[in-house]
Amino acid sequence: MRKPQSKWHWAIWLLDGIRQGQPLGALLGYRFERRLQETGNPQFISFFRELAPLVARKLEQTDEPVEEIAANNVVDGLRLHSLWQQTQADPLQKAQKEQEFFSKLPQVTPANRQEARVELMALNDAIDAVSDALMAESIYQAVRGNPLRAAATVESIAGGETPPPELEVVRTPRTGIALTHRIVALFSGDPHLPAEWVRPRFPFRADSEPHLNAWIAKLLGNPAKVRCVVERLDPGSGKVAETKVLRLNQLRLAPLDYIYAVEGGQEAEIEQRILFTIMRQPDGFPPGSLLRVNAGSKVEGKTNELSYGEFNEVLRTARKLIGGARGIDAGDLDLPEQSASFSVNVEELGKRASGAEQQLRRMPGAFKAQMAKPDTADLDGLRDLILHSAAFGVAGAVPLSAVGTSLADRQVLLAQAGSIHKEIAERVSQLTALATGFKADLATPEERRDYALARLRIVFGRGFLVLPRFTATNAAELEKALGDSAKLQGGDVLASATWFQRMARVRDGVARLNATLIYSDALNTGEELNLTIAQIPYDRDDRWAGLPLDAGKRLPGGKLSLAVQSTAPVDVRQPLAGLLVDEWVEVVPSATETTGIALQYDQPNAAPPQTILIAVPPDVDTPWTIWSLQKVLLEALDLARIRAVDPDALDEAGHFLPALTFASNISGDTVSTDFSRIR
Repeated sequence: MRKPQSKWHWAIWLLDGIRQGQPLGALLGYRFERRLQETGNPQFISFFRELAPLVARKLEQTDEPVEEIAANNVVDGLRLHSLWQQTQADPLQKAQKEQEFFSKLPQVTPANRQEARVELMALNDAIDAVSDALMAESIYQAVRGNPLRAAATVESIAGGETPPPELEVVRTPRTGIALTHRIVALFSGDPHLPAEWVRPRFPFRADSEPHLNAWIAKLLGNPAKVRCVVERLDPGSGKVAETKVLRLNQLRLAPLDYIYAVEGGQEAEIEQRILFTIMRQPDGFPPGSLLRVNAGSKVEGKTNELSYGEFNEVLRTARKLIGGARGIDAGDLDLPEQSASFSVNVEELGKRASGAEQQLRRMPGAFKAQMAKPDTADLDGLRDLILHSAAFGVAGAVPLSAVGTSLADRQVLLAQAGSIHKEIAERVSQLTALATGFKADLATPEERRDYALARLRIVFGRGFLVLPRFTATNAAELEKALGDSAKLQGGDVLASATWFQRMARVRDGVARLNATLIYSDALNTGEELNLTIAQIPYDRDDRWAGLPLDAGKRLPGGKLSLAVQSTAPVDVRQPLAGLLVDEWVEVVPSATETTGIALQYDQPNAAPPQTILIAVPPDVDTPWTIWSLQKVLLEALDLARIRAVDPDALDEAGHFLPALTFASNISGDTVSTDFSRIR
């Protein structure tokens, strides 16, 4: 254990030990015994342990049984200090009491007696150091207006009632320049779905969020290149009896359907869809087959194709990215303190919400029609209706019976349809309740936007991410800033990529985007890391805040660093949509700091400070300077001199008024206070 070198170091060392669960008495005892060992007096240790044993504080306060006793293999430094102080209380009997105290020590000599006395006196210095530290902390917290922190005392620490405070008084506040960093994926104009993604059978999610759907398509790649191996197992032996292959595009799902597919249960929704689809093919497996999807089956000889397991890993990273992002508006492309005017296209957003709501409201009637006559219900129509419900994010909406018209098939499908019908009906009821009292003609644009978003999240679930379309209120400035991206990075267009990779190690949002783009780049899906950097407010001579500062240059404050991910060109003057991947505020420390210094001096043992001056800055918005602190001290001395009066002028009141008394000697042959010379 490293030995502290000063009283202040002793205070910090002792307080750190207390915070780790060690009693103050044990820490002082450890320090005392160690010093006895170092000075060659270990024979005294057993005596001091018997004189001041370390026991649980509970034992001192009650006669009840003690549940836990503190370790007694070290002397109680606090109790030993108290016993030693009793010998120092009366100056007239000090020598006699010390003689009596040391006479009990075994094998005592004048030399080691003096060494033991030095260590006993050092106990006082250690306790005095803790007292000084807590006194400084209490005054610091009192000035800051935090009385709870100011109430900490050595006694409460020694007893273990409260943990010792962190010494904030010794911390120099760090100043710096605050910068806001935002990473967004931005899209302009109309969305374009890659050609390999055909229109899905149930396009409700894709139509309700087309921009995100098109971007996810580029992240996931071509579904026709995902090879899903389905194995039929022999019920008796459990061995693979037959294998068939299904391409993922045969599921006819939208990219967003993969993102929001339910993962819970014995089988994930996508795996259930794979088994359902292959069972319904003309050359599929017979009804009742024991099937499984082999996620680990490798694709031999074709490097541009994926197994289902590999695709599932790509999908997992994309899910995490979308789950941790949110939609943006014009305010996210400007400074945080700027109040951007509302520019969301509420009409377009409302149309999307209305279209999705209409599709959902048709579902209860369709279910009722199918289940009205359970004995004659069209089972294929019922299966289609159940799959229809899965497009709204209803859990368990893949038919449990893929083929067949037996009584067992009918019963399981009707039971499944009844459960799904209740879920759909509940969502329709929520939409009706939401619409109650909402007057579109009286609502503000913000209220109409929130109403449309709420409707979409009822239809598709609370986790459904919606990207409203908006126009940038600072389009002219943003266009210039994005156009100067290379110049802003000092001519090195790869500087942003280096910065992005470093941020991915410490920022969760950036890490999610990085992992997704790594997979997309490896699969050559058309989406890769392509950052355009803008800095707002725009200045053509700016240097990007993500780069090291030039020698002798300072970073201007109040900047927004905007990193835009987009492989396609972004026209900020067109309608925009986007999602916020990550955002944080970074404080760049100042090159210099104004600090304080505390000077220690020897004072009478265990004596409290006689005078405390609490200084308050004249201007709360201006930090302390040496000049302002000097002025406060001089003013305090001037006020003390002005208020000083002769005791004779107080008459009898002088016995009762609290005051300071200073010795005055005109001849100057003894101690005296002359206020005229204090400067």
